[in-house]
Amino acid sequence: MGNLQPQGTKAEATVPDVTPSYTDDAPHYAARDYPGCFTAEQVRRQLGISCSDGPGQDSPSNRHEKIATPEHHFLPDCICAPLHTRCLDPSSSEGASHDSPTTHINVTLDQLCASSQRGCWFCAAIYGGIRTAPPWDPDLEKETPLLPIFSISAAVDGTTQSSSVSAFGDKERVQEPHLVFYIDGNEATASPCKLFRCKKEPAHTDPHEQLAFTSRALQECLQNHSCVSPVPLPTPTRLLYVQVQDGKYTVRLVHGVPPQPYVALSHCWGDALPVHAKTTRANLSSRASDIPWTDLTQTFRDAVAVTERLGFQYLWVDALCIIQDSPSDWTSEASRMCDVYSNCALLLSADASPNSKAGLFRSANMSTWPWRAGMPAEWGNHAVKVHYDKVHCTFGKMAPMYMPSWKQFQLYPLSTRAWCYQEQSLARRVVHFGVDEVSWDCVGGAECQCGTFGPKGSTFGTHTWKKTAVEGECTPREKHTLWLNTVGQYSELDLSFWTDRLPALSGLAKQYQVPGRMRSGDAEVVIGRDMGKTGTKRNFKEIDLGTYLAGNWSAFLPLDLCWYADYTPGKRLPTVSSYVAPSWSWASVSGMVRWRLGDDDGNDTHELRVELMSARCDLVGADETGQISGGELVLRGRMIPVNLFRGEIEIPGADGLRYAFFHLEGRDPATGEQTDLGHYRPDFYECNNGVKFFAGSHLIWGGPDSRGEGLTPVHDGEYFALDFAASFVVVIRRVRGSHPDAFERVGSIYRGNVGHQWDLSRWFDGVEPLVVKLI
Repeated sequence: MGNLQPQGTKAEATVPDVTPSYTDDAPHYAARDYPGCFTAEQVRRQLGISCSDGPGQDSPSNRHEKIATPEHHFLPDCICAPLHTRCLDPSSSEGASHDSPTTHINVTLDQLCASSQRGCWFCAAIYGGIRTAPPWDPDLEKETPLLPIFSISAAVDGTTQSSSVSAFGDKERVQEPHLVFYIDGNEATASPCKLFRCKKEPAHTDPHEQLAFTSRALQECLQNHSCVSPVPLPTPTRLLYVQVQDGKYTVRLVHGVPPQPYVALSHCWGDALPVHAKTTRANLSSRASDIPWTDLTQTFRDAVAVTERLGFQYLWVDALCIIQDSPSDWTSEASRMCDVYSNCALLLSADASPNSKAGLFRSANMSTWPWRAGMPAEWGNHAVKVHYDKVHCTFGKMAPMYMPSWKQFQLYPLSTRAWCYQEQSLARRVVHFGVDEVSWDCVGGAECQCGTFGPKGSTFGTHTWKKTAVEGECTPREKHTLWLNTVGQYSELDLSFWTDRLPALSGLAKQYQVPGRMRSGDAEVVIGRDMGKTGTKRNFKEIDLGTYLAGNWSAFLPLDLCWYADYTPGKRLPTVSSYVAPSWSWASVSGMVRWRLGDDDGNDTHELRVELMSARCDLVGADETGQISGGELVLRGRMIPVNLFRGEIEIPGADGLRYAFFHLEGRDPATGEQTDLGHYRPDFYECNNGVKFFAGSHLIWGGPDSRGEGLTPVHDGEYFALDFAASFVVVIRRVRGSHPDAFERVGSIYRGNVGHQWDLSRWFDGVEPLVVKLI
């Protein structure tokens, strides 16, 4: 892109013009030689892969070769035979259905080996590809042993993929990308099997090419989109000033920079960021003159180089621009995160890097080049090649970047981090440094380097509207629902310090506040009774959701309190030494949360059954969206004592895995007998001895009034059921110790989990309402 220079006032120091001149057909802004910038040849040598093929195979010359043909490339009685319907019917069109052909089979490695030895060319190719696969990422230990079961899928585009499949119920297993099999188009003109395409497979892992793609995408956005304000926006308190002097990068910390375009970095710190990579009170003064290159981690070095090569002069990195050992500076800067990321001209997202040592160009370390499947020597024709499948990732496509339930943290470690979710959501332009390519993501559109997504590829599933919603019109209910969706995605993500549970979301929360609306001291919080009526459309920023209360909004507080823990409840976060949130807030637990907004027929059933009298949160600082030190909710409602029991079940087909479930009993007002109150969902659960929580209804093993076998009573406090809303019951426990008159929330029951025939309100017939304080 030649001499791109973002508009704006230059800094006081002059940056020398060291940019070489490029013609239009030359590589644009090719990365300089600096540690962490790898070439394809270097990586091939590291992996032990030859430049032409991959892991070496015995030469087929002077051997008796068997020929794979369209008629003879699998055995009729082989385990793979159901996949070859299209191969048997030459008249069937590519991708067409023929008597509902099988699209995938599950096989074991031993079965593939046996079929290969029997002479099945197809199984030999699959088996050889799996056995000769190099580690997907040499920096990480390859998972061993191989999983015993593999799924072979016949895709409609003619490819065959082989991917590991975990045991039932083991959602924590980390998978490597799928293996894609094909015929090398450089060595053959046709494939004997319709499931193997004949193609050439390019790789996009060269840092020079990645930087060229990024440069072109930025140029396109600058010229044709309106993603970022043309008027320079305010800058953060501190920035890194990047220069090139005598052919070397120099970096120093500057303060009070006037409005300028700047780049920000989103990255994983890892287990322990080196002390020298942080700005502290001790080195703050010296860093105003220079930050030694040796003090920068690889990711920081790469970010400096990319910033300069794209024509920018300023870079923001949290570890370097916030005084890490100053609580007051951290609190002050954390409250500005909305502006830091919303105002940046570009966000560099180190998606594939698990720590600051890995660098941005981690894809250059990964095995994305194809290798030759280790076929038996007698199969000499048709070069079967294998490569790890590409994993396309942009915020705009939402797959799989922000679907953390996939547990693909080995592919995209950044996707599991709560702080980074906010950063990706606020930034208007993002370049994702992924596992096998870079992807561009801006409000104007998303595009990946290989072209699968973008102007010439698919545009399905774009979610960039979430970034532009704040500029449009909506109803109060739509604005609030968008907030609940945001919290739902955020709630499962990880934090190094759980006290950041609210601060890491504060930037997004500020987008939902009415501009200029500030909480004034101890002013009374107005609690709405609207359970979510639609209302009329207005400007997003004009809709007042009320006071922000530990991740909830006072105008919709009745609805906000109807949250429940998802299938894998997290832990109750500490509330003594490191306070996080009151128990009635979703932020008080570490796991994913959801909201029940209506019944299975789409009807809004949250008719409020309690009177919310008051609510408050005690702020640590001046930012009401930041950290808090306490909070309480006072309400008036009907509650009854209940008994909690714990049991364990073994899921059929789950290889002996045991799961815990909970059974809640109360007195039936009609009969006076103790009866099951429904499917109780705990807000949090501590996994003991490998026994996980089972979120499915245990009633399938018994009737609605059956307690089952092996149930043991839970004796850790007095439990009560609170009639909260028409379809929602909150389970609370009396707090012991210093708050004997207070209760904490511990779980919930909602009608969607117990069936429409169960009227939850009938358990409270004849009960007089009481004033209850939740903390």
